[in-house]
This record gives sequence, structure tokens and C-alpha cells, in this order.
Amino acid sequence: MARKKPNKAATAGAKAEKRSVSRSRLDDELKNVEAEIGRYKRDVELPPPDIVPVPVVSAEKVEEKIKEEVRVFEKEAFFSSGRLKGVGHIGFYFISSLICFAVLAFLFGSWESFVFYLAFGIFLWWWSHQFHLSRSGVLKPFISLGALVILLYISHWFFNELLSLLMAVLYALSFVIAGVLYFYHFKRELSEEIHRSFPHTFLVMFYTHVIAFTVASVVAFLLPKIFLSDSFVSVTYLILTWLLPVLLVYFFLTKFLYLSFFDRGHAGRDIRKGLVHALIYSAAFIALIVLAYLLTAMQFSVMERAGYDESFSDVFTVLQNIKPEIDKTQFDYGDVEMVKLPVSQQIIGMADALNRNATEVRASLERSAFSAGDYFSDYYFTVLSRNRMSLASISVAASDMDDVKSDLLREYSRLKRMEAAGEFDDGTTGLEQHYHVLSDYVANARASYSRPAEFISLRKRIAEYPGSYSGLLADGELIGFNLVYDTDMSVFLAGKSCFSRGFYDMIYHTRLFRDIMLMSSETIMFQVEEFMDPQPVSALYAAAPDEPLQSKVLRYRIIKSNVDATLSLSAGALPADLLGL
Repeated sequence: MARKKPNKAATAGAKAEKRSVSRSRLDDELKNVEAEIGRYKRDVELPPPDIVPVPVVSAEKVEEKIKEEVRVFEKEAFFSSGRLKGVGHIGFYFISSLICFAVLAFLFGSWESFVFYLAFGIFLWWWSHQFHLSRSGVLKPFISLGALVILLYISHWFFNELLSLLMAVLYALSFVIAGVLYFYHFKRELSEEIHRSFPHTFLVMFYTHVIAFTVASVVAFLLPKIFLSDSFVSVTYLILTWLLPVLLVYFFLTKFLYLSFFDRGHAGRDIRKGLVHALIYSAAFIALIVLAYLLTAMQFSVMERAGYDESFSDVFTVLQNIKPEIDKTQFDYGDVEMVKLPVSQQIIGMADALNRNATEVRASLERSAFSAGDYFSDYYFTVLSRNRMSLASISVAASDMDDVKSDLLREYSRLKRMEAAGEFDDGTTGLEQHYHVLSDYVANARASYSRPAEFISLRKRIAEYPGSYSGLLADGELIGFNLVYDTDMSVFLAGKSCFSRGFYDMIYHTRLFRDIMLMSSETIMFQVEEFMDPQPVSALYAAAPDEPLQSKVLRYRIIKSNVDATLSLSAGALPADLLGL
């Protein structure tokens, strides 16, 4: 047991020694850290180096230097061949717009108008840019630039061309859009960077619309030469194949050119935005136009068919009154002699036949119903135009029958008075002698009448080429015929400009225009022929049966009355004058 105690003492001494060594090491580390902190403090507390005083420069010299640098930048930007910015970019749009003025003058106007708009474009560029450089605010340039629309409208009075009207509309449209955009962006964070001034914004907007409209006009001028053939097309087809591409081009360029002016570093993004803008606006515009056309077509169809009842009611009233009015003469003269005459019975029979025909026509017209496809293809108008022709022929025939009935009653009254007096109005004294004079006169007078050669030619053309543009309308003969007889057709005549001629040629290719021309020409020829030789009168002459002498005399007196009326009105007059057209 005595041997174990020294071992415990030795162990305790060893532990104490180890603690002493660790403490000394910790003290050394603390001293090193304190030394580092001291060195850091000495470095931080070093005195700052001497500051060189800034030389004093006058404000006038600084301002002059800035102006000089701005002038150098503007000149370099304007004549630079790389990415145009600032004035250089405006200059690019300016030169492009002048070229567009020349193209528009070729399509819509004259070279006189081109010179005017060339000078106007130069003035507008200079004046707007002066406003932009001088930072003259908003009110002054807004009023000054807005007042120029009055000048453009006055130029429309002077030139009286489509181009002058289009330029006034483009200018006013650009002014309104630029004003909306400027005031919309005025308080935005980037307004000072993007929309620096109203003149700047307006100038870009105007040149953008001029360039976009010019390209769209060229497309509109060339497209019909590509998709139109010798056949006739519907209005809906024109809207989708002609108007839609034109609108896409116009709306795309207005958006793309405007965006690319202010930021030319994102062409891909600008193209996508332009396409989206064009698709949305074009789709909305086309939808509105198609809807408006369909609603107009349906409204026209409803109004046209609503008028059938009134027209047929008038026809039936006239035809059904013919027999009672003829029968009424037996009470006026105390006998039934005239009612039983073959000529009277023939007139009554023609009226009855026409009444039955009118009933059948009315039934066929009421059965005509239209589907959505008929409106899209314009077939509805083809049917309605044929219906109107059928109704017109029935109405005119009924009116002629009423006139012949009145002639019968009038001539019978005259004949009774002349027989009682023993002398007729041609100097003859006997009924037989009077009949021979009448028959010779009527035969000679009717032999001198024949259908005009142009009527025969047009009817042959209509029958042979109903679906061919080149055969029916290309030479302009049918249009010219309608214009001669109906001056209201002048709205379908093209203007002097290239675009107007191309546009009207496209309109001439529509089924709607073809049906209007056919309906007009058929109506004109029918009215002229009915005036010159009414169908009931012609039927009275063609029949000429073996009948009592008094009936023969009445028959030829009715024919002579119509021949005299026609000759007295048509002496030296055109058929158009006869119809009061």
C-alpha cells in the first residue's frame, strides 16, 4: 500500500504540467490577435491623402460644350449607315414616306398631288422636328400640328381626288392615336425615355401609317390579278381573300414600324407583337364586316319579301276588276252588246289567265327560303332579283291589261256616238269603210316597229354567257347600256386612278354586281318593249279572229290608239326618254 501513493502524486504533477503548457499557448494566441488588431487600427487611423481641388468651370462653357456634342451626335446619327437612331431614324422614315407619296400618287392621284404632298412631308418633318428639339412642351405643337388637318381637307377640295381624302384621314387618324399614346405614357416610368415629345410621337405615327397604308394599297392592287378568274365570286369570298390580307399587312406594319422605331434591338419580339396585333384587329374587323353584310342581306331579303303582298294585292285588284267594269256597260247603255263581243271576251280571258299566272308566281315566291350558305354565296340575291323581275313583269302586264280595258270602254263609247252621227273620225261614213281604213293603218304602223338591235344582242349575250365575266361584262357593253337608260348606274363607273379601275374591276367580278346588271338591263328592255308594243295589244292584233264587224272595229281602234300614243311620244326620243329615266 505504501508503494501506490508516489504513483498518484506523479500523475497529478503530470496533469498540472500539461495545464500549464496549454495556458501558455493560449496566452501566446491572444497576444498575436491583439497584435493584429493593433496593426489594423494603425492602418485605419492613417491620415487621408491630399485631395486635388476641382478647377472651377463656368456654366456657359459647360452648356456650350453639351450643345456642340449634341450637334455632332445628330449629324453622325442622321448620316450613319448602321442602326439609325434619333434623327437618323426619323430621316429613314421621312425618306420612306416620300417614296410612299410617289406610289400613292401613282395609285390614287396625280403627279400634281404628289408634288403637293412631297412639299407637305418636308415641311411636316422640319416643323415637327423643330418642336421636338426645342422641347416646346405639348400644348403648342398639339394645336399647331392639329391645325394642319384643315390644310389637308382644303387640299381635298382643290385636287378632288381619292388620294387627298385618304391623306386627310391618315393624318387625322395618326394625330388622334399619337395624342392618346402620348398622354397615356406621359406619367409612366419610361415616358421620358420612350415618348420624349408629342411631335416626335406624332411624326413617327404619321410616317408609320403612311408607309403601312402604301404597302397595303400595293397588296390590294395586286391581289385581284392573282385570285380572280373568269367566274363570278361572292362578296364574302372577296372579304376573306382580298380584304383580310390587306388588313393583316396594314395592322402588322403600323405596330411593327412604331415599335421598331423606339427600340430596334428586339426585332423578333416586335414581329411577334405586330403579328398578334394584326391578327386580333384584322379578325375583329373582318368579323364586324361579315356580320354587317349578313345582317344587311337578311334585312334586304325580309324587306323585299315583305313587299310581295302589297304588290300582288294591287295586281289582283286590277285584274279582278276588269270583268265587272266591262259588264257594267250593259247598265250604262241599256244592252249587253259590248259585253258579248269577242274582243271584250278576249280581254276578260287574258285578265283571267294573267290572274292565274300571278297566283302561281306568288306561290313560287313565297316558297323561296334561304339558308346561311345562300347568304354567304350571294345566291339569295340571285333569287330575289329573279323574283323582282317576275313581279315586275306581272305588275306591268296587269297595268297594260287595265289600260286596254279602259281603251275598250272609251272606244266603245266613241263608236256609239260616231255611229249615231253617221260619220267617223277618219272622214268615213260607214262602219265597213271605217274598218278597212283602220286595218290598213294599223298594219302599216305595226310593220314599222321592231325590237332594237342592241336589245337582241344583249339578250343573246345574257343567254350565252350567264356565268362568264369575259363574255358578259368585260367589254363594258352591258354596263354602258344600263348607264344610258338609268343614270343612277353611274355609281358603278370607275374613277380615273389606277387603283379605282382595279377596284371596280374586282367589284365587277362579284355575283352581286352581275345580278344587279342583269336585273337592271332586263327591266329596262322589258319596260321599253312593253311601252312600244304592250303585250295585251300585241295579243289583240295577233288574234284578229273572224268576228262581228263591230268587234273588229273596236279591236283595231284599241290598237290604233296605242300606236298613235307610242308614235307621238317616241318621235325623235330614246327609249330612256320615253320611260322618264
